[in-house]
Amino acid sequence: MIDKYKKYYYHFGDLIRNTRTQIAFLNQTQLAQMLGLKQSYISKIESGKVRIGIIEVWEMCMKMNISFAEFAKMLESRLSSDPTIKRNR
Repeated sequence: MIDKYKKYYYHFGDLIRNTRTQIAFLNQTQLAQMLGLKQSYISKIESGKVRIGIIEVWEMCMKMNISFAEFAKMLESRLSSDPTIKRNR
């Protein structure tokens, strides 16, 4: 993974973890089973070691009972509040 994006994937994985535990009340194994994946793959996503596509994110959101739009807003908020991430606008 490109070092430039490490912070982004840290926030993304942490948000997946928080959504899974605090909104969906699922453990990694339960979410993995719902998605037809291995628990270790969910762990790698949450730790920022694996990058996933937008369709996989959408499917995860559906299984965790959160809209994709709400998840994206929460991610945007996290990334915007990180002072180490430069925003080009």
